[in-house]
Amino acid sequence: MDKITHKVTPEHIDNLIKSVDYHVINNLLTICCITIENGFQIFGESPSATPSNFDKKLGEEISFEVARNKIFEFEGYHLKKKFYEESK
Repeated sequence: MDKITHKVTPEHIDNLIKSVDYHVINNLLTICCITIENGFQIFGESPSATPSNFDKKLGEEISFEVARNKIFEFEGYHLKKKFYEESK
């Protein structure tokens, strides 16, 4: 979270990412596992309707964005909780 504006920024999210791993299941599903700096793991997925439609690169891009967007949700919750606790 940006300490000056108290916002969750894309740069903040990217700085939290420690590692990214991809897993493909039956050429139908790509799963992205993002591990953030505290060790917590967030998963994103990208399903394909049929193996003939499977595109590894596209599956990785989509599953990464799904997982990365979840980090925004977690960090937004954390920031909102912080503001709430400070207002008491």
